[in-house]
Amino acid sequence: MSPGEALPASPGRAMVRAMATSQPTPPPANKPLGPFHVEWLTLIRYQAREADEQSREPLPLATLSINGFHDAVEAMLGLVAEHRQIPRPNRSDFDKLFDAVAGRFPALTHHRTPLIALNTARVNFKHHGNAPDRRAIEQRRGNAMDFLADASRICLDQDFDAISMVTLIRDPRSAGASGSG
Repeated sequence: MSPGEALPASPGRAMVRAMATSQPTPPPANKPLGPFHVEWLTLIRYQAREADEQSREPLPLATLSINGFHDAVEAMLGLVAEHRQIPRPNRSDFDKLFDAVAGRFPALTHHRTPLIALNTARVNFKHHGNAPDRRAIEQRRGNAMDFLADASRICLDQDFDAISMVTLIRDPRSAGASGSG
């Protein structure tokens, strides 16, 4: 082989090249959230905060938090699907919506089982009157809050815990005077 002559392609290089091209394409870079989506995300944060506070109430009042956590998670999935232009399933099945979002963001996949458990707890309570116990409420609270933080950071480039309720104030003078709360 003479100097400057290219090395022949090796089977190893071809395999690496083939593996690299067969990987799923990463999601496109996030476009900034517009005012509508910022407000939607802020309402999700408010809803999660209310459910979190409700989960700390005595039983049976804490049971109602299951509905709030589920609604916040489902709203986050809807926001991500809309903002990131992820096709939504024809039916509004919770698991199918989760799978559509997690299909684009595999880093969320580990949340599937805990969120399906949250959905089951909601159905059992809302449709059958089966209230979860304190331990189950705490588990669902932790699962929901972890998912919301991860989805906000991974899918929307937002720190969920830093979202300010000031966004919801319509009067600009009041919003400026209220701080960052």
